[in-house]
Amino acid sequence: FVGVLSGIVQAGLVRRIVPALGEKRAVILGMTISMCAQISYGLATQPWMVYAIMTLGTFAGIATPALQSYITKHVPPDEQGAAQGVYAGLGSLAGIPAPIIATWSFGWAISPQSPAYVPGIAFFIAAAIIAVALFLTVRAFRQDHRPTPAG
Repeated sequence: FVGVLSGIVQAGLVRRIVPALGEKRAVILGMTISMCAQISYGLATQPWMVYAIMTLGTFAGIATPALQSYITKHVPPDEQGAAQGVYAGLGSLAGIPAPIIATWSFGWAISPQSPAYVPGIAFFIAAAIIAVALFLTVRAFRQDHRPTPAG
């Protein structure tokens, strides 16, 4: 289900939404949607809620192409490969501790030793990490005074 929805957003809607919003706004909106989706997953109590969250959450997929476009316009041509490589590498690197943190926090949150039963804690941690990334992104955008055609 999420694959089909993501395909629709990536294949058809990104090229309409990003130019309409501009790259900076699309990145901020996509990250905000992602953060809200993570919080919503953590609060979901019924299976149907997950499908509703997925339907809206796939719009977070506008952030990555918009950010890659922004980076491309702000990096000299001879450094494009390095910049995109660092971007991809950081994403891969984040994939190493994420499952460990999620598994450990979930186990702790549902254990008898936990002060509160919070099975959605891994999603709340993800939302907090996205919030920090969003703050840093907005700060970086504000420090960049170069005009861009789409943002």
